[in-house]
Amino acid sequence: AVSALATTAENDLGFKRLQAALGSLLMLLSQANVHAVSSNDTISQIVCPLFGYLSVWLVYCSRAGRPEAGLQEPPPKGAYFPGIAALALSLLSKESGIIFLPMIAIVTAAQVSRDSRPARLRRFIVGITPFAVLTVLYLLLRSGGAGAQPGFGPAKYQFGLGANLFRN
Repeated sequence: AVSALATTAENDLGFKRLQAALGSLLMLLSQANVHAVSSNDTISQIVCPLFGYLSVWLVYCSRAGRPEAGLQEPPPKGAYFPGIAALALSLLSKESGIIFLPMIAIVTAAQVSRDSRPARLRRFIVGITPFAVLTVLYLLLRSGGAGAQPGFGPAKYQFGLGANLFRN
Protein backbone atom coordinates (compact mmCIF):
# COMPACT_ATOMS: atom_id res chain seq x y z
CA ALA A 1 0.00 0.00 0.00
CA VAL A 2 2.81 2.43 0.87
CA SER A 3 4.60 1.51 -2.34
CA ALA A 4 1.45 2.17 -4.39
CA LEU A 5 1.03 5.51 -2.62
CA ALA A 6 4.64 6.40 -3.44
CA THR A 7 4.12 5.51 -7.11
CA THR A 8 0.95 7.59 -7.31
CA ALA A 9 2.60 10.57 -5.64
CA GLU A 10 5.66 10.36 -7.88
CA ASN A 11 3.44 10.20 -10.99
CA ASP A 12 1.47 13.23 -9.77
CA LEU A 13 4.70 15.15 -9.18
CA GLY A 14 5.67 14.67 -12.82
CA PHE A 15 8.12 11.77 -12.65
CA LYS A 16 8.15 9.40 -15.59
CA ARG A 17 6.57 5.98 -15.14
CA LEU A 18 9.93 4.20 -14.99
CA GLN A 19 11.24 6.63 -12.36
CA ALA A 20 8.09 6.19 -10.28
CA ALA A 21 8.34 2.40 -10.57
CA LEU A 22 12.00 2.43 -9.51
CA GLY A 23 11.17 4.67 -6.55
CA SER A 24 8.39 2.30 -5.58
CA LEU A 25 10.72 -0.69 -5.90
CA LEU A 26 13.28 1.05 -3.68
CA MET A 27 10.50 1.63 -1.16
CA LEU A 28 9.63 -2.08 -1.23
CA LEU A 29 13.24 -3.23 -0.86
CA SER A 30 14.24 -0.75 1.83
CA GLN A 31 15.36 -2.53 4.98
CA ALA A 32 13.50 -0.01 7.11
CA ASN A 33 10.25 -0.85 5.37
CA VAL A 34 10.91 -4.59 5.51
CA HIS A 35 11.66 -4.33 9.23
CA ALA A 36 8.57 -2.19 9.80
CA VAL A 37 6.35 -4.89 8.34
CA SER A 38 8.04 -7.70 10.26
CA SER A 39 8.23 -5.85 13.58
CA ASN A 40 5.80 -5.71 16.47
CA ASP A 41 5.36 -1.96 16.19
CA THR A 42 4.30 -2.04 12.55
CA ILE A 43 1.59 0.56 12.89
CA SER A 44 3.82 3.25 14.39
CA GLN A 45 6.64 2.43 11.97
CA ILE A 46 4.37 2.96 8.97
CA VAL A 47 2.01 5.65 10.25
CA CYS A 48 4.76 7.97 11.49
CA PRO A 49 6.48 8.43 8.10
CA LEU A 50 3.16 8.32 6.29
CA PHE A 51 1.85 11.32 8.21
CA GLY A 52 5.29 12.95 8.27
CA TYR A 53 5.70 12.84 4.51
CA LEU A 54 2.07 13.86 4.12
CA SER A 55 2.87 16.91 6.23
CA VAL A 56 5.90 17.81 4.08
CA TRP A 57 3.83 17.32 0.92
CA LEU A 58 0.97 19.46 2.23
CA VAL A 59 3.38 22.26 3.16
CA TYR A 60 4.84 22.04 -0.33
CA CYS A 61 1.38 22.09 -1.92
CA SER A 62 0.21 24.99 0.22
CA ARG A 63 2.45 27.38 -1.72
CA ALA A 64 3.46 25.40 -4.80
CA GLY A 65 1.11 27.30 -7.10
CA ARG A 66 2.34 30.80 -6.32
CA PRO A 67 2.47 32.90 -9.49
CA GLU A 68 5.86 34.31 -8.43
CA ALA A 69 7.21 30.75 -8.51
CA GLY A 70 6.37 30.59 -12.21
CA LEU A 71 3.36 28.31 -11.92
CA GLN A 72 0.02 29.28 -13.36
CA GLU A 73 -2.49 27.45 -11.18
CA PRO A 74 -3.35 28.85 -7.73
CA PRO A 75 -2.25 26.89 -4.66
CA PRO A 76 -4.76 24.42 -3.28
CA LYS A 77 -6.89 25.92 -0.55
CA GLY A 78 -6.51 24.60 2.95
CA ALA A 79 -3.34 22.50 2.61
CA TYR A 80 -1.28 24.32 5.27
CA PHE A 81 -3.30 23.55 8.42
CA PRO A 82 -3.79 19.87 7.51
CA GLY A 83 0.03 19.80 7.20
CA ILE A 84 0.29 20.88 10.82
CA ALA A 85 -2.23 18.22 11.83
CA ALA A 86 -0.33 15.58 9.84
CA LEU A 87 2.90 16.48 11.66
CA ALA A 88 1.07 16.17 14.99
CA LEU A 89 -0.17 12.70 14.02
CA SER A 90 3.34 11.74 12.94
CA LEU A 91 4.79 12.86 16.28
CA LEU A 92 2.07 11.10 18.23
CA SER A 93 2.72 7.89 16.28
CA LYS A 94 6.42 7.73 17.00
CA GLU A 95 8.98 10.13 18.42
CA SER A 96 11.16 9.76 15.33
CA GLY A 97 8.59 11.99 13.58
CA ILE A 98 10.69 14.90 14.88
CA ILE A 99 12.88 14.46 11.80
CA PHE A 100 10.15 15.94 9.62
CA LEU A 101 10.57 19.42 11.15
CA PRO A 102 13.91 20.02 9.35
CA MET A 103 12.36 18.70 6.12
CA ILE A 104 9.49 21.15 6.48
CA ALA A 105 12.01 23.92 7.18
CA ILE A 106 13.90 23.08 3.98
CA VAL A 107 10.69 23.04 1.91
CA THR A 108 9.60 26.34 3.45
CA ALA A 109 13.03 27.90 2.82
CA ALA A 110 12.91 26.77 -0.80
CA GLN A 111 9.43 28.20 -1.21
CA VAL A 112 10.35 31.64 0.10
CA SER A 113 13.74 31.78 -1.64
CA ARG A 114 12.41 33.93 -4.48
CA ASP A 115 10.97 36.56 -2.16
CA SER A 116 12.84 39.77 -1.37
CA ARG A 117 15.29 39.53 1.52
CA PRO A 118 13.16 41.08 4.32
CA ALA A 119 10.04 39.27 3.17
CA ARG A 120 11.97 36.01 2.82
CA LEU A 121 12.99 35.86 6.47
CA ARG A 122 9.56 36.97 7.69
CA ARG A 123 7.71 34.44 5.53
CA PHE A 124 10.10 31.67 6.57
CA ILE A 125 9.59 32.41 10.28
CA VAL A 126 5.82 32.67 9.88
CA GLY A 127 5.74 29.46 7.82
CA ILE A 128 7.84 27.34 10.16
CA THR A 129 6.66 28.68 13.54
CA PRO A 130 3.51 26.51 13.94
CA PHE A 131 5.53 23.38 13.16
CA ALA A 132 8.35 24.37 15.53
CA VAL A 133 5.88 25.22 18.33
CA LEU A 134 4.10 21.91 17.81
CA THR A 135 7.39 20.00 17.97
CA VAL A 136 8.56 21.84 21.10
CA LEU A 137 5.21 21.20 22.77
CA TYR A 138 5.50 17.53 21.87
CA LEU A 139 9.01 17.38 23.34
CA LEU A 140 7.86 19.10 26.54
CA LEU A 141 4.90 16.74 26.91
CA ARG A 142 7.08 13.75 26.09
CA SER A 143 9.75 14.71 28.62
CA GLY A 144 7.11 15.22 31.32
CA GLY A 145 5.37 11.92 30.65
CA ALA A 146 6.18 8.54 32.09
CA GLY A 147 8.18 6.01 30.18
CA ALA A 148 11.63 5.63 28.76
CA GLN A 149 13.25 8.69 27.27
CA PRO A 150 15.84 8.80 24.50
CA GLY A 151 19.25 9.57 25.93
CA PHE A 152 22.90 8.61 25.84
CA GLY A 153 24.05 5.35 27.34
CA PRO A 154 23.60 1.62 27.37
CA ALA A 155 20.09 1.39 28.86
CA LYS A 156 17.10 0.11 26.93
CA TYR A 157 15.49 2.75 24.67
CA GLN A 158 18.70 4.76 24.63
CA PHE A 159 21.51 5.12 22.19
CA GLY A 160 25.23 5.66 22.51
CA LEU A 161 27.45 7.86 20.41
CA GLY A 162 29.58 6.19 17.81
CA ALA A 163 29.19 3.80 14.92
CA ASN A 164 26.24 1.92 16.32
CA LEU A 165 22.58 1.62 15.45
CA PHE A 166 19.65 3.17 17.24
CA ARG A 167 18.06 0.60 19.49
CA ASN A 168 14.43 0.68 20.33
